[in-house]
Amino acid sequence: LQIIGKNITGAINVIDLANLDSCSFIATKDLGKSFSNETFDVLGRMDESDVRGCNMMWE
Repeated sequence: LQIIGKNITGAINVIDLANLDSCSFIATKDLGKSFSNETFDVLGRMDESDVRGCNMMWE
């Protein structure tokens, strides 16, 4: 795993620095794209990943 640069598509992984009592890292299997203005878009699930979450049921 590594932090990617700007304007690149890759997997979204979350580090919760405030979480002290359990796992603070989540590998979501979501695909996203980062932008130079420090924002990102969630593009959907990575290939072969199970659909998760109620918003994905509409696709």
